[in-house]
Amino acid sequence: MGDKRTWPVWMKVEIGTHNNMASLLDVMSPFDSSIVVAAKANELLLDTPISRLRKRLQLAMVPPEVLDLPQYPNMRDVIAAGEKQGLVRCPGEVGPQLRRQYMNQPIGEFLNIVMTPIEDYRRVFRFFRICNDAGILILAGDIAISLGDNTKFVFVIP
Repeated sequence: MGDKRTWPVWMKVEIGTHNNMASLLDVMSPFDSSIVVAAKANELLLDTPISRLRKRLQLAMVPPEVLDLPQYPNMRDVIAAGEKQGLVRCPGEVGPQLRRQYMNQPIGEFLNIVMTPIEDYRRVFRFFRICNDAGILILAGDIAISLGDNTKFVFVIP
């Protein structure tokens, strides 16, 4: 694979809607029972930069088999494979914004947000994953990439 192609816009997400992460977290607070922010994602959010400018990004949802990944890929492998296909990584803010804006996510769907991993306080690099696990909408902060049947990758279409 490796030929650049035209990707359909799966979804548009708006970033830069909040002045700081605390403001964005307020809309995804524990009092909103429709969204669960996992502990690792909560830690990751503290170090996620927020866009100062409002911008609407066009996103592509890409199945792993299209990317020709190694058996056990890391985020660097995924970023490189996507770039060969003409896609770019997401700003970290896409993770929490997409979780907030994608409320009709199908049950069992797991989306890895392709982004530059962020180092947490333990010096572990993490990225965001959003999922609907048995009807519970989750924002997770993960270190490993899963290639399950319902797992896909989210990139920005330039």
